[in-house]
Amino acid sequence: MGKLYGELVEPKLSNRSSLRNKMREYQKRLKHSNNSFEKEQLRTKIFNIAKSLNGTKKKDKCLRRYAHEADLRVNMSVSSFVDEATRTNATCVYEDLDMMEFDRGKKSNKRDSMWVRGQLIKKVKSKLDWLGIPHISVDPAYTSKACSKCSNVDDKNRDGKSFVCTVCKHKDDADHNAAVNIELRAFDDEIKAIVDQYTYNPKKRHEALKKLLLKRHRSYMNTPAA
Repeated sequence: MGKLYGELVEPKLSNRSSLRNKMREYQKRLKHSNNSFEKEQLRTKIFNIAKSLNGTKKKDKCLRRYAHEADLRVNMSVSSFVDEATRTNATCVYEDLDMMEFDRGKKSNKRDSMWVRGQLIKKVKSKLDWLGIPHISVDPAYTSKACSKCSNVDDKNRDGKSFVCTVCKHKDDADHNAAVNIELRAFDDEIKAIVDQYTYNPKKRHEALKKLLLKRHRSYMNTPAA
């Protein structure tokens, strides 16, 4: 959805930013100009830009188009996913993403504040419930950073789409490595116990999860190779 937002919304917003910069430039020139004719021209330009910036119709139209396109893509993804789950008679496992626990920068947070945030999971859960397909949500902490083989947690493990563990050198597609971690967590009693214990305290929950992963990593490293 980030790519879609970048295609449909950000260009429009960046254009508004450009207009604001122009208006500031004209205001500075107006302040220092001694030419009455130039001043009148600058005032007209400033007025026209201000009028353009105050109009919200174009912005609203752009956001409505984004919402419509995003909704179509979400529905297509949900249908495809649920059809596959039905065909394979699988239990679906997904991350329980609470966006309020993360701060990923002004632009990302603004994009996530759109209604699309959470729509995918919400619709998947609704359809799975309706069809009676079992599903499990897991805590997302460290699923993308932890090595699915040795449990090493390191920001440097992941580089874009590539995952290479800094310790055991396990190589994988980053998304696949995260998917393996997500699947394993669904049936991990120790992690379930931590989540249940700190359900309403994400900070302590994540600290406990990291401590458990570190313990498992040390155990893995101390286990003689077969």
